[in-house]
Amino acid sequence: QEQFLRVSRTVGRWDDYVKVLEEVVVDVMDSEVRKVLYLSAAEVSRDHLDDLSRARGHYRSVLEADPIHGGALASLDALLELQEEWRPLLEVVQRRAELEDEPEARKDLLARCAVLCRDQLDDLDNAILNFEQVLSLEPRDAEATEALDDLYIRTDRWPDLSQLLERQLEDDEGEAHRVLLFARLGQVRAEKLQEAPMALAAFHEVIKLEPDHP
Repeated sequence: QEQFLRVSRTVGRWDDYVKVLEEVVVDVMDSEVRKVLYLSAAEVSRDHLDDLSRARGHYRSVLEADPIHGGALASLDALLELQEEWRPLLEVVQRRAELEDEPEARKDLLARCAVLCRDQLDDLDNAILNFEQVLSLEPRDAEATEALDDLYIRTDRWPDLSQLLERQLEDDEGEAHRVLLFARLGQVRAEKLQEAPMALAAFHEVIKLEPDHP
């Protein structure tokens, strides 16, 4: 079988090569060897046979043996995105985010989860949860802040929107933008939360910053 595999690779008989790997791996007890065989079968299926479904199956077999195998997770991520399999893709990206130790990379993965939930799965609640996790890692992340602003409005989560605006005011030193934030905060407090005194306080800040504000 080893000789057959070498010949198959040499002459480019990739389908035969993968079939032999699939037959051999069934009887292999060593988990490390099984991972190597499944990885090889997955890569050949993907790169030489253009059989993405077959490749996915082999990458999943790698993950059954080693659930935190970074290479298999990244490759499966790419395949699922290419095939537009959004729910399985979300599960893989979430797992990668859970395993990621580097804050910036984890933030990017959480943002991808949020966008998948919002744009592909119409799961606004989980989109919000993931964007909020992004802000927990980077409170000034502009993309997450803008996305949450929109999502809180779409889901009528007015107390959350009020808190988001307040947090932005804590960090924003641009006068024109602060006027806009205070004006929006006053409107939310007055019209959505029925907090008249708090709304007046926000509108008062608008006048202090811009006396001629309409």
